[in-house]
Amino acid sequence: MAPPRLRSRLRRLASRVLGQADGPSSSQEPGGSASSRDEGSSLDGLPPLQPGRGETPGPNHKQDISQEWASAQLHSGVPPVFIDLRPANDHARGHIPAALSAPGASIRDRTDELPEQGERVVVYDADGHGDSGEIAAWLRERGWGEARRLQGGFEAWERGGDAVEVGSDASMG
Repeated sequence: MAPPRLRSRLRRLASRVLGQADGPSSSQEPGGSASSRDEGSSLDGLPPLQPGRGETPGPNHKQDISQEWASAQLHSGVPPVFIDLRPANDHARGHIPAALSAPGASIRDRTDELPEQGERVVVYDADGHGDSGEIAAWLRERGWGEARRLQGGFEAWERGGDAVEVGSDASMG
């Protein structure tokens, strides 16, 4: 833990960066009781983390990734590994470029075919309401900490106007 003097300087600096004039006025929550996060924390007065929606990476980005963010990653030259959970015939009609086909929950029996656990993985289904969220969570539980569900699935990808590959050459197994 940082010495008290350093913690105080860090708090003042964070307050200035966040636009608070003379630092936090109180380390209490609106209800009047001290927050458990603030007790003994060197981050007193900073706003709490908010649940992420998938537009940006970072501590709030836990489960989902938006079509816009996935597209940006694909075009950045360092794309995640996309895994298409839709049936093989849907994958053959069109999929995200270089996406691997793993219909339904078949990926659960084929983890040896997945990339290294430190790699970013984005799973998607037809509309984002199928198994993609469950499969992404299952992967995170098994060590693929960067596994995410594509919000809106392949439909969102197509609505976004991004490139689609046709054919079934990218398959797991």
